[in-house]
Amino acid sequence: MLTLRTKICLAAVMILSFWVGGMHSISALRDADTCWLLALGKIIAQTGLPTTEPFSYTYYLMTQTGIAHPFILHQWLAELIFYKIFQLAGLGGLGLLVALLTSLSLVAVPALAHYKEKVSIPMAMLIGTFAQLGCAFRSYARPEIFTYLLFALSLYLIESMTKSARRRACASYCYIAIYAAITATWANLHSSFILAVCLSFLPLIAALANNFFTAAQAKAPEAEKNSSAKTLLPLVLLPVTTILATLVNPAGINLWTYLPYLYFMKVAITEARTLNLDDLHLRGFVPYFVLFPIYIITLIRYLRKFAGQKDASFFLHCLGAILALTLACNKIRLIIYILIIIAYELPLLLTRLSKQAGDQAEVASSTTKQVWFKSPFLVLLAPLTCLIGSFYVTAFVHQSRLPEPSPSFDPPYDAIVYLRDHRPTGPVFNDHRFGDMMIWYLKPPVPVFIDTRIDMYGDQFCLRYAAMCNCQNNWRQDLDEFGINYVFLPPNTPLVQTLAKDPGWSTIFADKTAVILQRR
Repeated sequence: MLTLRTKICLAAVMILSFWVGGMHSISALRDADTCWLLALGKIIAQTGLPTTEPFSYTYYLMTQTGIAHPFILHQWLAELIFYKIFQLAGLGGLGLLVALLTSLSLVAVPALAHYKEKVSIPMAMLIGTFAQLGCAFRSYARPEIFTYLLFALSLYLIESMTKSARRRACASYCYIAIYAAITATWANLHSSFILAVCLSFLPLIAALANNFFTAAQAKAPEAEKNSSAKTLLPLVLLPVTTILATLVNPAGINLWTYLPYLYFMKVAITEARTLNLDDLHLRGFVPYFVLFPIYIITLIRYLRKFAGQKDASFFLHCLGAILALTLACNKIRLIIYILIIIAYELPLLLTRLSKQAGDQAEVASSTTKQVWFKSPFLVLLAPLTCLIGSFYVTAFVHQSRLPEPSPSFDPPYDAIVYLRDHRPTGPVFNDHRFGDMMIWYLKPPVPVFIDTRIDMYGDQFCLRYAAMCNCQNNWRQDLDEFGINYVFLPPNTPLVQTLAKDPGWSTIFADKTAVILQRR
């Protein structure tokens, strides 16, 4: 029989999972990027991988002058999967996919990883589900959602390899092969595959630290010292094979040369900013601000209590904490990775620190005997409930739109319909997020001035675009240079307000979300 505490945990998991699933069905479509992701996925599905940029007329012009960055499909597999799911289940299917992947990443995989550690699975699921609640602000139908699952699986494999390195060399090589396959898949899904490379060094660093402290304390038997080379060999091979696996993609080594354009842009974007005190009042960050201090405090207690029992697992926890702190001090987009680390580490640390560890082990052992054959179904309870919540909202509560309105973006649905029926001739100067919607909705396609693929256009062009929007520098000359015949921008854009007073321009459409002005 399950205890009352276990029943309460499972009930809380189901309620939270249903709620989070419903949230994901709406929040998954709030990012305009999904428009061009689907459009590229459609091209890949119908004609194969494009070799040139298919949507923008300015990108070609900028490549001729060396301003734009090379066109590399660094997430083609994710784009193809998104389009295939859209074909199969529509926009609601994308919400279901996001709900499933986030639940697997933060709840199912961490809980399964702790199954043999005698950790309370319901407690691990509850912590993971609460962490998943903190992901809603970034759980979009974008390639990152695949990264979340692959990151969680990588943590599990790294932990497993660290434990097996000294016991079974054959198992270590199996983990290396699986990790390489995951990395190769990751390199075709999203540019965050660099995390797989970083994680691959952790077992080696942990083992070297363990050997150093063991030798310093003169505790290692002679036989163990002689076998250290054999133990370290698979740990050295892991990062080597991981790096080689990243080259299994259409761009090859060029994918690595493209990464600086992605990670070191000078143009400021919201998701690349750091957390600050102003974020404390935002509800979406509450789970993070609750769980992160608890994790740090628990980790400090663990390190103090087990400082005299240093082993590879101990050092791996230290490295995990360093990784989490490094991510926490970086960009806001990395919060979800921190939450995955917390969902993975916190239940284990709490269990090991419990004052009643002996009693808990006995209870866990007896419980394991009762639900051993049911444990996979128990772990899958959260993802299944999350899917039900997402399906319920999509089918009975809310009709999905792309993109969904958000506090930072009010999509110009009516303006897109107007352009579809009364399309002006000539080049357009458009808002970057409006460009995403034009790429997906306008048929035949209308070449856009810019869209949200900021990394592709480059800093210099994006700064020029911003100057034109704000009527700065030589903005009139730029309009003439690009041959702009009409503009499609939000009403509060300075360029709109200036051109509306210009006798050489006329307003052909206007509402609260967008204005379209055309040259007379």
